[in-house]
Amino acid sequence: MATGLTLTTAGAAEIEAAYQAGEVVDITSVLIGDGGGVTLPTDPDELAAVTALFGQFGRETFDSDSSYEGFISGQIVINCQDYPGKTLREAGLVSAKGTLIAYGTYPATYLPAQSDSIIKEIILTLVLTLTHSSSVQLVIDPAFATITQETGDKRYLRRAQNLSDLNNTEEARDNLELGNSATRDVGTTEGTVAAGNDLRITGALQKENNLSDLSDTSEALKALGLNSDGAAYRAIVNAIFYVGIVVAGEKSPAERFPWQKWADLSETFADRVVRIGSQFGATGGSNKVKLEADNLPPHWHRSGARSPM
Repeated sequence: MATGLTLTTAGAAEIEAAYQAGEVVDITSVLIGDGGGVTLPTDPDELAAVTALFGQFGRETFDSDSSYEGFISGQIVINCQDYPGKTLREAGLVSAKGTLIAYGTYPATYLPAQSDSIIKEIILTLVLTLTHSSSVQLVIDPAFATITQETGDKRYLRRAQNLSDLNNTEEARDNLELGNSATRDVGTTEGTVAAGNDLRITGALQKENNLSDLSDTSEALKALGLNSDGAAYRAIVNAIFYVGIVVAGEKSPAERFPWQKWADLSETFADRVVRIGSQFGATGGSNKVKLEADNLPPHWHRSGARSPM
């Protein structure tokens, strides 16, 4: 809704001084109020004498403006949830110096909380007639600046158009570094994008050969770290032959895996088998005792027979 404003005496003085000095008065925000419970002025002289709102409860910045010979206008958007329960009755323009440049009354409008009404915002356009309109400018807050849908459609891409509204699709592809393959069909002839089975692709591994077509398997293993000195190979060996594991054999694993440290336990165990559940290096038992059936705990075989009987 548009509302007219009256130039205050203080505002006229500041604008006239700026005009004479070749300067511009910056109007930075709009003050809004509820009138403070008093009867608001309606006489032009009384309106011009106002220097402050009677019941200010908020301050808003402009999100758009327009200026023509003889008048200026600006738009603000009042978010009702910022002032729940307030009633808008008055508004004024304030300059960067804090002067109330213009004042006007507004039809009493209740600002509901979002839960009270479907109304969430009030768009207020303020118009001020001026002799020296070129000496006044409204300062727009870029965080709240609004544009028409027509301007927005010209400035931004529309999601529903799926990039068909680009000004220059070729330049857009260049910016994305897509090359010319983005506009070519897949095929097997010159000028097409090659598919995976294209005979023009040479030197590529074929999946059905399961890596048997590698030109140098040793180099491939080295590149993967799977050669005897490779980090991946050592990591696999270390995971299998972890610290504390006991391995029976004639040769020490250290001969094959020289980076590991192994200890010879042949003297420690003296030809005995390590007991189940024993910790690493534990010894016990006797080399001269023969295990009989009574020394074994009860157990069953797959045939179903129980031992010992």
